[in-house]
Amino acid sequence: MIKNLLLSLFLLGPSPLLFAQLSLPLPEPTAAQPQEASAPLQDLDAERARVEAHIAAATQELSEANQALGTTDPLRSQEDQEVLQERVNHLETRIQVGRRHLKVIADARAIREEKGELREEVTGWTGFADPPPYPLAFVEGLARRLQSLQGAIESDELRLASSARAKAMAAEQLASAEQEFRRALEALEAAGTDEAKEQARRRLELRRLALSVAGEGAAFIRAGEQAQSERRSLDRLREEFARTRLAAALPDIVLTAVESGRLERPSAIARALGLRAGQGPMARARPSPEGGR
Repeated sequence: MIKNLLLSLFLLGPSPLLFAQLSLPLPEPTAAQPQEASAPLQDLDAERARVEAHIAAATQELSEANQALGTTDPLRSQEDQEVLQERVNHLETRIQVGRRHLKVIADARAIREEKGELREEVTGWTGFADPPPYPLAFVEGLARRLQSLQGAIESDELRLASSARAKAMAAEQLASAEQEFRRALEALEAAGTDEAKEQARRRLELRRLALSVAGEGAAFIRAGEQAQSERRSLDRLREEFARTRLAAALPDIVLTAVESGRLERPSAIARALGLRAGQGPMARARPSPEGGR
C-alpha cells in the first residue's frame, strides 16, 4: 500500500460535504494549499489526537458514502457511480493509513520509554552481581547477546534504506497527483454548461481528497522512518552496553577441566565465543581448580 502513498506536504482543511448527495451543492473549489509538515513524532500526544480525529472524520464520511453507494438512484449516472466508488476507496485508505500511523506512534512511545530506562541502567551499572572469575557459559551468553544486537542494527539500516526508497517513490507520485489536480481545476474553468461544471467540480473535489489522503500517507511514512531511526538509536545503545558487559567479563574466564583442554589459547576462546577480531579475551583464561564453577 505504501507505493500508493505520496510524499507530500500534509494537506489540512475541513472535509467536504458528501458530493454524492446530488441535491447538495459543492463548495467552490480552490487551489491546493500545501502546508509545511511538522517534524514527525515531535509531540506524540498531539500527533495521536490529530490522527484519531482524521480517522473519526473519515469513518463518518465513509459511512455516508457507503450508504449513498448502496442506494439505488435512477438519476445517478455511471460516472457519478464511479466517482462515488473512488471516494469510498480513498476514505478506506485514509482509515487504514491512520490506524498504522497510530501503531507507529505507540511504538515510538515504547521505544523512548525503554531508551530512558536503559540509560538509567547503563549509568548505574557498576559490574556484575557475582565477582570474577566468570564461567565460559556465562561469557558465551554475553557474546551471543552482542552478536544479536549487531544483527538488529544491520536490520535497522536495511529498514531505513527501504524508507528512503518509499519516500522517493512518493515524491514522484506527488508530482503526478498535483498535475491531476491542476488538470481537474482547468477542466472546471473550461466547463460551459451547468451540468458540465457540476461534473467537473465533483472530479476536482475527488482530486483534492486524493491529495489529502496522500498527505496523511506521507505523514505516516515520515513517522515510520523517524520511529525506525529511534529504534536504531536504541539498538546502538543496547549494543554498546552489551559490549561493555562482555569486556568486563572477558579478562577473567574460568574454564572447566574439559574446556581448559580444548581452549588453551585466548584465540581459541575468542573463536568459541564467536567474537570478531579485537574482541577476544584480554587475558588468558585459567582453569577452575575444582574443574568447574
